[in-house]
Amino acid sequence: MILCITENDDFLTILFETTSAFGTIGMSMGLTSHLTTFGKILLSLVMFAGRVGPLIVAFALSWDRKKKHFRSSEGKIIIG
Repeated sequence: MILCITENDDFLTILFETTSAFGTIGMSMGLTSHLTTFGKILLSLVMFAGRVGPLIVAFALSWDRKKKHFRSSEGKIIIG
């Protein structure tokens, strides 16, 4: 927890703010207004990561762009 090093507050308050930001819950203990600029930027990045979602990020990083993820259908078309 980088915020524990940069901010002068107790661990549980910082943990609550961080998990609330990651879950995009909107609950706060009032710590956000007392954060430094670096802390606010870091908390904003945590909020963005929580909004995008860990599964989407994992899928985007693991997706193989070289492999074809589809195939063309084949079949005889009978008319008449």
